[in-house]
Amino acid sequence: MNRPVLRRRESDCTANPVERRKLFATVGILVSQQISGVQFIFSYTTTFFALVGLKDTFIITIVVDCIEVLGVIGSFFIVGRFGRRPLLIYTGIFMFITLLVVGCLGAVAGHGEFEAYLADHPSLGKAIAAMICLYVFAFNLAWGPIAWVVAAEMSTGRNRQKHLSIGTTCFWISAWAVTFTLPYLFQRDKAGLGPMIGFIYAFGGFLSVAFVYFVIPETRGRTLEEIK
Repeated sequence: MNRPVLRRRESDCTANPVERRKLFATVGILVSQQISGVQFIFSYTTTFFALVGLKDTFIITIVVDCIEVLGVIGSFFIVGRFGRRPLLIYTGIFMFITLLVVGCLGAVAGHGEFEAYLADHPSLGKAIAAMICLYVFAFNLAWGPIAWVVAAEMSTGRNRQKHLSIGTTCFWISAWAVTFTLPYLFQRDKAGLGPMIGFIYAFGGFLSVAFVYFVIPETRGRTLEEIK
């Protein structure tokens, strides 16, 4: 009489501790991929570079796109050698540093009047652009593709579809939140943070690294049946 109830508990995403842990890992890794603010690069690259005083922003955007492709190609060759978890942690730390530098350079430019300052100091804008390019490469080397790999590997079992569906939904919600709030945070006539938004996204990157360190196990070389 109790078997149907037990089976439901075993397959429940929240009641069963194993399934709950898988759901938490799947949702967490996909949200962590976004909270470091990568959507502001994907959505506002041209606008961002123009506001930090760079010319030929279209060409720079093409360069950033090429860097993205190189990063993804590079991930194919190193993920099997170094593993998911170390790559996520080390590239996450590197991304945190680059965003922190962007925030510090923005602080030098000042609050609200950063456009005028960067126009008079073009080398500062170039330094910010360089940090963004390094950030983009590191993201696409690991966090871009590997977060989805980890999510797929952690959501094993009969609830795989539920885990991935919930995780994907949370992914798009977090991506929307970054894209929606960036113009308000960045623009001078609103919050006016300018490049200092690097501090906010650096904090998000710190949380991403902490999540991987404390929650995500290494899955390289393990079968889907072994991952629990």
